[in-house]
Amino acid sequence: MLVNIETLGNIAPESIGDLFIIDNPLLSQCDISNICQYLLAPAGTVEIYNNAVGCNSQQEILDACEATSCLPEGIHFHTQEEIDSFQTNYPGCTEIEGWVTIDDMYAASITNLNGLSVLTFIGGTLDIGDNPALPNLTGLEELTVVGGELNLHYLNNSGFVNLTGLDGLTKIGGRLSIGHCNYLTSLTGLGGLTYIGGHVFITDNLSLNSLTGMEGVTTTGGLIYIMYNQSLTSLTGLEGLTVVGNDLWIVDNDPLTSLLGLEGLTEVGGSLHISDNTNLTNLSGLEGLTSIGGSLQIEDSPVLISLTGLENLNYIGGELAVSGTEILPNLEGLNNVSYIGEELSLSENNTLTDLTGLDGLTVVNGSLGLSIFSNANLTSLNGIDNLELVNGGINIGMDDPWYGGFGNPVLNDISALENLDPGSISYLHIVFNPSLSNCNIQSICDYLAAPNGSIEIHDNAPGCNSPEEVEEACLHISVPEYDDNTAFTISPNPVASSALLEYTLYQRSQVTLQILDLSGRKILCPVNEEQTPGDHRTVIDGKGLKPGVYFCILKTSESIQTMKMIKL
Repeated sequence: MLVNIETLGNIAPESIGDLFIIDNPLLSQCDISNICQYLLAPAGTVEIYNNAVGCNSQQEILDACEATSCLPEGIHFHTQEEIDSFQTNYPGCTEIEGWVTIDDMYAASITNLNGLSVLTFIGGTLDIGDNPALPNLTGLEELTVVGGELNLHYLNNSGFVNLTGLDGLTKIGGRLSIGHCNYLTSLTGLGGLTYIGGHVFITDNLSLNSLTGMEGVTTTGGLIYIMYNQSLTSLTGLEGLTVVGNDLWIVDNDPLTSLLGLEGLTEVGGSLHISDNTNLTNLSGLEGLTSIGGSLQIEDSPVLISLTGLENLNYIGGELAVSGTEILPNLEGLNNVSYIGEELSLSENNTLTDLTGLDGLTVVNGSLGLSIFSNANLTSLNGIDNLELVNGGINIGMDDPWYGGFGNPVLNDISALENLDPGSISYLHIVFNPSLSNCNIQSICDYLAAPNGSIEIHDNAPGCNSPEEVEEACLHISVPEYDDNTAFTISPNPVASSALLEYTLYQRSQVTLQILDLSGRKILCPVNEEQTPGDHRTVIDGKGLKPGVYFCILKTSESIQTMKMIKL
């Protein structure tokens, strides 16, 4: 018996997901404004059938909507006269189905948009650019939805300081692009905007000093570029932003000293790229950020003194790159990051002395692994002591085929890599570190005993200047000075999954058999008991051993003997 749905007219069309109007045999009129707007740019599934004629299909409703909609092919306004005569030429048209372009680059006759005051909806792109006489966007107050892109470019009338006139706009289905508007100081006028379906580009606006006006935007479907705005002193205006669905780029905004304004941001679905902001001193404003789906790149920020602001970040799905800092003393602020999905890259950080701040890092899970080079004052890798898996390569120094070697000139201690699983290393490059003489740490010795990929060790100090030097040093790591003889055997050796150890006792004795790693730590103790004279056999289970070099120590009342064992 349903015949009227007009009371649904207050529902915002941009809030509608799917639309189903089904099996209402007396319902013939469905062309209410918000349904008309929704059907021009539906956000989900539409099913309309088994109703009365007029509301029996999507096309029937669109046909009925045409009384208020028009111009499916769009319209281009070149002159003030065309704008002033719009309502005369298209009577009753409040919803333009296609695109709208307002561009008066040569005639400079467009001074206002009052003739478009009846527009409530544009289905396609709204492009306003190169209108040197246009002082503001007054006249577009009734516009609520732009189904496609909103592009505002080269609006360089000296009175064009904000976006007043777009106050009724709530939804942009596609991209928002604001660029090269040299007198624009804020985004005031976008206060009603809550949804942007595509990318956001705010670039090359010389006078823009804040993003005030964007407070209602909570999520974006695409990336956000905030770049080359030479008066931008803060990101105030983005407080409502909680999720960026793609990348967030904050690049070359010289007056920025912090990222205050992003306090509500919890997640970046893509990469966060912060670079070439020459006065950025810290990352305050990112305290709510917990995860980054892509990379975190902090580059070419010469006065950055701390990474304060990243304290709650724990997951980076891509690369963590910090480079081009002049006075950054440490990496404090990254303490809770436990997982990096691609590469840890640290280069050209002139005052970094160690890696303090990466204490929580346990896994780097990318083919490039670690890349640490051209850090002028880096003396140790202390700070990544808890790193267990790299699942990629290790580059301590870089050998570039075009530009030569880039090492770490004062690096002398890489013992923080001690706990790294050698089986997770896919290649090992330690090059151009002239102060580094000691590389015979457990993980590297184990990798050299059973490498998974290429090895490059050269142009370091003696002792770590070739794979052979490091292997030799690995064999002299301090273990008890026991008699080395063949009174017992291990077979097979190298060991795959298990090995048989055989020995002979000539009198009753307390017997202890221990397996030690290269640092002298006890790993296994398969025998610790009194045994009778005769031949004895013991199976060593090697499944739990990491690949590398071990020592088997056999202690009896007669002697203490050792044998080297290699685990594959």
